[in-house]
Amino acid sequence: MRIRLLGELDLRLDASPLPPLESARAESLLAHLLLHRDAPQPRRRLAFLLWPDSTEPQARTNLRHVLHNLRRALPEVDRFLEVTPRALHWRPEGPFWLDVAAFQDALGRADVDADGGVAALREAVGLYRGDLLEGSQDEWLLPEREDLRRRFVQATERLVAQLGARGDHAEAILHADTNARPSSSVSSAWSRRRRPGRAALLLEVTPPRRPRRPGHRGARRACGLDHLPVLADQRLGHGRSSQPGRSRGHRRG
Repeated sequence: MRIRLLGELDLRLDASPLPPLESARAESLLAHLLLHRDAPQPRRRLAFLLWPDSTEPQARTNLRHVLHNLRRALPEVDRFLEVTPRALHWRPEGPFWLDVAAFQDALGRADVDADGGVAALREAVGLYRGDLLEGSQDEWLLPEREDLRRRFVQATERLVAQLGARGDHAEAILHADTNARPSSSVSSAWSRRRRPGRAALLLEVTPPRRPRRPGHRGARRACGLDHLPVLADQRLGHGRSSQPGRSRGHRRG
């Protein structure tokens, strides 16, 4: 089974897409079990995380109902999911591929690969199709989503810098201009920002790099741009292109 949690949930078996799960809560339960597959998850805790505003008896009833539907939806579910009266556990040794795990593995390889991590960083950036379980607003998920987004932004910054340093400007621009764009969960903020022209991006990825001004990171955060790569947004904060008269204006993300 192939499972994608980055962006919209996508489940496939032998390259064939599986039917969508019946509810957002079923998707949220599946995502939580996958992300915490290192240990069994107590039913009581799962019920509280997924239904924080319900009474405990009602939350546990809801969990039983969603679990029943999830088990019906997943093929050969016992190969993947261990169910006991007290806990649920996604079997980490099961025959599945998970994009989040592949993303994290690629980031780990980027730190040790002989090419400076360029190939592994390309892989990681390519795997990030959108924010974790895009569209879900469950509270338990938000910190995990932000952590993965932060790691994606850092990987993109690092990849653009590595490519620019070795003269691969066209690919560096491609990643800075496209892959570093925020997902739809923040696209409304992106669409209000003016994007730089390709010439401006080329300047940003061409050595030598100028040192950042003191307080640059804090300024980006205060402007709501801390989720954007440094190389792609240094001119966004000024709201103008480096070449007057050639600004592209507003574009939607």
